Amino acid sequence: MAFIKSPNIIEEQISDSELMLYNQSTEEVHILNESSTQIYTLICSGHSLVEALYQYIYDHIGEMCDEKPITIDELATDAKSTINMLLANGIICEEIADE
Repeated sequence: MAFIKSPNIIEEQISDSELMLYNQSTEEVHILNESSTQIYTLICSGHSLVEALYQYIYDHIGEMCDEKPITIDELATDAKSTINMLLANGIICEEIADE
C-alpha cells in the first residue's frame, strides 16, 4: 500500500526541520516537528509506510546511545503515531493505482 501527499495540502518550510501544512479542505493548519517532517517527507517521496518506518528508525538509531537512550520500540511507536496522525488529518492519502 502506497501513500501520497493529499492534493489539498499546501506546505511551507518554517525552519530547517519543521513544516507548516495547510489543509485547504478543512482549513486546518498543522505544524510538523523534525521527526514528523522526516516521516512525512519519506512518505511523500515515494517510500512505502514500512520503508519510511525502517528509514526513520535507522536514522535515529544513534539516539539509543545518548544520555537518555531511546529504544527501537519507542522509535517505532513515534513513527506509527505520526503516520496515523497524517492519515487521520487527511495530510496523506492512499495512492490509487492506475488500472
